[in-house]
Amino acid sequence: MKIYNFDSMFELLVVFLLVVVIAYYCMTNLHLWLLGNRIPGPKGYPIIGNALMFWGKPNKILHRICKLQIRTYPRIMRLWLGPMLSVILFDARDIEVLFKNKHSMEKADEYRFLSPWLGDSILLSSGNKFRMHKKLMLPGFHSSILRKCIGVFNHHAMKLVNSLQSCVGKEEFDIHNYLYLTTFSILLETTLGVNHEILGSENIIEYGRAVSQLCKIFHIRCYTLWMRIDWLFQFSKLKKNQDTAINFVHQETEKVITKRKEELSKMKGTNEEYGAGHSRKCALLDLLLQATTMEGKKLTDQEIKDEILTGQDTTMNTIGFALSLLGLYQDVQDKVNAELVDIFGTSDRTVRYPDLNRMVYLERVILETWRLYPPGAMIARKTTAHIELETCTLPKGCSVAIMLGIMHRDPKMFENPNKFDPDNFLPAKVQSRHPSAYLPFSGGIRKCLGGQYAIFNIKVLLHWILFINVCQCYENVCFCGYYKFFGYHFRIQHVLRIISTCPHTLKIPGPKGYPLLGNALEFIGSSHDIFERVYSHSFEYENIVKMWIGPRLFVFLFDPRDVEIILSSHVHIDKASEYRFFKPWLGNGLLISTGAKWRAHRKLIAPTFHLNVLKSFIELFNENSRDTVEKMRKEIGEFDCHDYMSEATVEILLETAMGVSKKTQDKSGYEYALAVMKMCDILHTRHTKVWLRPDFIFNLTKHGKNQIELLNTIHGLTRKVLMKKKEEYKMRISRASLMEKKKIIEKPEEKITKTTSLEGVSFGQASGLKDDLDVDDNDVGEKKRMAFLDLLLESNQNGVVISDEEVREQVDTIMFEGHDTTAAASSFFLSMMGIHQDIQDRVIQEMNEIFGDSNRSATFADTLEMKYLERCLLETLRMYPPVPIIARELNQDVKVASADYVLPIGCSVIIGTFKLHRRSDIYPNPDKFDPDNFLPERMANRHYYAFIPFSAGPRSCVGRKYAMLKLKILLSTIMRNFRVYSNIPEKDFQLQADIILKRTEGFKIHLEPRKPMAKQWQSTKPPVVLNYDTNMSVTPEIASASGLMSATSVFYMLLVPALVLWYAYWHMSRRHMLELAAKIPGPKGYPIIGNALDFTGSSHDIFTRVYKHSFDYDTVVKIWIGPRLMIFLFDPRDVELILSSHEYIDKSKEYSFFQPWLGNGLLISTGQKWRSHRKLIAPTFHLNVLKSFIELFNQNSRDTVEKMKKEIGNFDCHDYMSEATVEILMETAMGVSKKTQDRSGYEYALAILMKKKEEFSKGTHRASILEHMKERKAVDDKPEDKITKTTSLEGVSFGQSAGLKDDLDVDDNDIGEKKRMAFLDLMLESSQSGVVISDEEVREQVDTIMFEGHDTTAAGSSFFLSMMGVHQGIQDRVIQEMDDIFGDSDRPATFADTLEMKYLERCLLETLRMYPPVPLIARELKQDVKLASSDLMLPAGATIGIGTIKLHRRADIYPNPDTYDPDNFLPERMANRHYYAFVPFSAGPRSCVGRKYAMLKLKILLSTIMRNFRVYSDLKENDFRLQADIILKREEGFKIRLEPRKAMAKA
Repeated sequence: MKIYNFDSMFELLVVFLLVVVIAYYCMTNLHLWLLGNRIPGPKGYPIIGNALMFWGKPNKILHRICKLQIRTYPRIMRLWLGPMLSVILFDARDIEVLFKNKHSMEKADEYRFLSPWLGDSILLSSGNKFRMHKKLMLPGFHSSILRKCIGVFNHHAMKLVNSLQSCVGKEEFDIHNYLYLTTFSILLETTLGVNHEILGSENIIEYGRAVSQLCKIFHIRCYTLWMRIDWLFQFSKLKKNQDTAINFVHQETEKVITKRKEELSKMKGTNEEYGAGHSRKCALLDLLLQATTMEGKKLTDQEIKDEILTGQDTTMNTIGFALSLLGLYQDVQDKVNAELVDIFGTSDRTVRYPDLNRMVYLERVILETWRLYPPGAMIARKTTAHIELETCTLPKGCSVAIMLGIMHRDPKMFENPNKFDPDNFLPAKVQSRHPSAYLPFSGGIRKCLGGQYAIFNIKVLLHWILFINVCQCYENVCFCGYYKFFGYHFRIQHVLRIISTCPHTLKIPGPKGYPLLGNALEFIGSSHDIFERVYSHSFEYENIVKMWIGPRLFVFLFDPRDVEIILSSHVHIDKASEYRFFKPWLGNGLLISTGAKWRAHRKLIAPTFHLNVLKSFIELFNENSRDTVEKMRKEIGEFDCHDYMSEATVEILLETAMGVSKKTQDKSGYEYALAVMKMCDILHTRHTKVWLRPDFIFNLTKHGKNQIELLNTIHGLTRKVLMKKKEEYKMRISRASLMEKKKIIEKPEEKITKTTSLEGVSFGQASGLKDDLDVDDNDVGEKKRMAFLDLLLESNQNGVVISDEEVREQVDTIMFEGHDTTAAASSFFLSMMGIHQDIQDRVIQEMNEIFGDSNRSATFADTLEMKYLERCLLETLRMYPPVPIIARELNQDVKVASADYVLPIGCSVIIGTFKLHRRSDIYPNPDKFDPDNFLPERMANRHYYAFIPFSAGPRSCVGRKYAMLKLKILLSTIMRNFRVYSNIPEKDFQLQADIILKRTEGFKIHLEPRKPMAKQWQSTKPPVVLNYDTNMSVTPEIASASGLMSATSVFYMLLVPALVLWYAYWHMSRRHMLELAAKIPGPKGYPIIGNALDFTGSSHDIFTRVYKHSFDYDTVVKIWIGPRLMIFLFDPRDVELILSSHEYIDKSKEYSFFQPWLGNGLLISTGQKWRSHRKLIAPTFHLNVLKSFIELFNQNSRDTVEKMKKEIGNFDCHDYMSEATVEILMETAMGVSKKTQDRSGYEYALAILMKKKEEFSKGTHRASILEHMKERKAVDDKPEDKITKTTSLEGVSFGQSAGLKDDLDVDDNDIGEKKRMAFLDLMLESSQSGVVISDEEVREQVDTIMFEGHDTTAAGSSFFLSMMGVHQGIQDRVIQEMDDIFGDSDRPATFADTLEMKYLERCLLETLRMYPPVPLIARELKQDVKLASSDLMLPAGATIGIGTIKLHRRADIYPNPDTYDPDNFLPERMANRHYYAFVPFSAGPRSCVGRKYAMLKLKILLSTIMRNFRVYSDLKENDFRLQADIILKREEGFKIRLEPRKAMAKA
């Protein structure tokens, strides 16, 4: 038969080649075209796309893009440059996703045009080379290097100013050459370490012209399509110009490298460059010359050449634009000049490092300049895989561009975006703005290394230019889309700086003082009198007040904006001189030390208070809290609770941070606490009595002698602790050398490094506040976490950082700071509870909800639930901050933010936290105790320096999380056992602020027991969370990527001609199928590929597309996927034909993809093997076996509820459901205790298999299984008796449709005649007995049950919870049913209870109707089948798909099929319904073997959740984005939020 009629072989060959080329191109770029055209963008022309948009001058191109973006595409825009896809992002949210994705690290293809110039430098390289070069270059921009550069900046800035003198008073001129010469000279002398004279001024200017030429050529090649083709570019004039420019640039670069090599070789061996200083930070070029690659080779000259002499354009252009803008905006220039006057006065001294930090407004000017005119106009990346954005998918292989000039002018992010306004970078505005809305130096891992270098350089240059000149700009600057040298035209006039003749201090308000004494008389009297007197001044002067104590100036600050300037600074970290009185006691501990020593010790100590270290202290917190309660129980009538709180906090510190057992403490804790209180009195006396400040006078007084005695007590305890810990440390080290080191050292480490999600836990820090304690919890496990004293001693013994004396000083500091502050806070808390009985009621109610009647210990999870107690504690710290003042010494003048005042150098700045926390403009009714001040909505807009009980910034309290956790457990234990009363109202409190805020009269309360104290408390440890990897489905992105890779292979190259040459043969051989298929309705397809395009895109898109076809064609529809015919059935009569048959049991060919994973398990196998294995396995899911699992279902359900209690806000419940179903499977079907589950589901199943085989090989057989089950308490002493006990189960549906019978629906009377065993036990017994099943087949069945048994039920339960969250009325009925069955009891569910859960079962069945976990059941036909619903014939060889989701939503079967209505499963509605109209577990011979298991498990799991929580969902059903990969799920995840209904019983 002749297929094609060609006139010649040549024509045949041409057609063949065209088909191959077109097919190859289409298959390799199909994803780009399909996904790209879903992104919004202007319509293009054939072949050239949108290339005409890039025709013309740069400013015209930019104008076109801006116009499109503003009018039509505000968030994202797609453009085609011929066959190449470019996507432009304008939205910060999309940009953040791009930069965080690892598949967007490569630069766009256009950057290859820079390769002849920049080679494989850090700008262009990717992968390991990029990482290596970045690592090499990063130290070259270290702060220590930048500080050394400041002198060079000053030198060349002054030279620039001298050069500009000749232009003063003349007409406008172009400043470009002046700036370029200066910035390039600075670059040579700083980062490269050579004198600028090596190149000379003329060559530097010429170098700039060459760079400009190369940038222009790069731009032309990017936007001129034919210039992109290398062989066309080679013949152009541009190529010659490029070569000339590159030769000159490389020639000058070689000069620099050669010169620096010569200088280094001369200095080699000296301490100045090498030798002892070799490891220190070096300039960039020196680092590159000394560096080696991963292979140990030196970098080549070419590699070094590629990396250097870039970056001067950024500095030069920024200064040019800044001067232009300052010339246009004279008011802004005036503010800059005013700031410089404040810093430098009339002095012409050079700029120093501290000056740069004070140039706050000038820095905002620079940042605003970069916003309007970013140094790099565009950032472009290439995607190496599909990247999902909120609105679309970026396809693999496209170029993604970020137009900074447009993005930085987004009106949603910047008010008046086209106006030059430096206040856009005020801290409050920056904080509220999306972090990716401003990216002048790119973002992510490819962020520019030299950003700080540029800021310092620009600040110095602008300072010197503005120091003598005012700039007036006469021309607007045109910004283009590539680096270009601009002309900045200025007229410069001399101005004089004017400063106030009055000293700064005269402006600051404050009470009038006396000569010499100042306000010293204010500090005479009792501690209470002094406090009241000073506090009253805070009302007279509002935000700031000064006081003189003799010659010492104190400035008190009460405005959070001013407080932020002091506390957030890394410059103002020196404590006031008054802290020197602590020195005999605390030495140079963390409280007093400063500079490098403070930083080193802070860095060392901070990790010892990491949350995962603190969690290991939970049991010690509980134990000491219980002891305190027992001691307080002896009190009758009114007593001072501070004594108990002080003793408790000391003992807790000794046992936790110091690691000293309570048994060895005797009465030292109480004596220590008394000594500390007396020491604080002495220190306060020295602070307030001027004559006691000199040491020689103080030492002669009784106070001096008392101090010596008290320090002996305090230091005696410290020495005792240190000696004991040192002995333990030495013993541990000696044992480690003799025993297995791993057991001694690694095991405790594992305990500490276990992670817990802590999202939403405040621990007292203000919103938005970050410091060295706010670390990502994900780093735990990578570093060794040790308790405080253990770490100090190990560091000391290893000779690192800290000496013996320094260890003692830090121990004294932590002992003081860690006990006296928390003792005062807890005492104030109990006082407030005693006064405010209504608030105490709510605290007690919260305790009851968490603990019920249980006397168990508090767990870490419980502390997360203590929301109201935490608010009460924070409110106590607001009204009565333990540290009422924070004092710092200023090393430089500081301008406050609240008013036009300057704090002079040398003064002591006092942060009055007591007054700050009671500002009426921040806290309504500030003197009222109101825990709701710390509701999230009230805290959201509050300045984060308005609440600083633990200080803030770099010197914030290192132990604040420790304190909050300790206080929660201590105070909750007291509140669980006592009701507190106080006879003294708040207004009668006599406050005294010596060192710690306290009450002069003491903290008098009396207690009434609430309940007897259990003699033996339950110690409840958090359960170990096993994270099983349950994401076994193949995502569409992975499938698409694999398809693209195969498209480039030889297989597809051969497939295309095969399709062309043998199409007729295939057509003839499939004639019968084609004839029958032609009669079946279906969407029209394309030649060869059929309807394959319907199966491209995301899983959600595919599902939506195919589901739509089901409505177009009613009961049956055909789809061709290439040569494969698929026929989808939606009529229950047709479904019955397929599923009820013993002939059509073969799964479709697509199931073969499961083979490497599931082998020939029950899901895939067929024929005799399937029948024998099915017959073997079915009895293991008999109801009487399932009933033995009830307790395990309950136990795991309770564990899941406990884990979910930690969730705050919206979360994805599928993670919990998936984990729960895996663990239940492990303990039931696999028969292994949860205690041994230490690996993922799949690995664990294999481990179970090996463990069970060992038991059988030793001859333990059935008896060992029963013994193992005894250990799990799943059966009685006579397990056979329990399993074989009969129960009437009439009326229990377990999800099967009425009338449906299969091998699971057996008569219950057969129980007792056969042995019923759990799944894996029966498998292994059969394997070891040589019956039916081999070892490999056992593994395959385990894999199958593990997959089928967990992922389907995880999806089903997740959909159920989602529906409860959406349909609150239905949830009310479910909860009512739970209450009817269980009442107020927290008992576990029984099997009988599950029979009563009628409405919950109907809800579950309705969920499975609307969202069946398996949305498609596929079978392969071996013979033709005539449909029952029509006269159509299904041909042999076709794949039949049962579309369960459409079948379950037929309007002729279910009224309102898209409405969630559990009453669809009322008996009267089910009675006449076709029993194949509901097949969530399939049906017929191949129905799900574990459906009864699934229904019983889901009933207990979901009922347990509904008994404990009310579920909410922010998404409605019509917003669900369904994806049907293998199991039906929601693309956006199953997001819900929970509200506790009642406390969960632990027993």
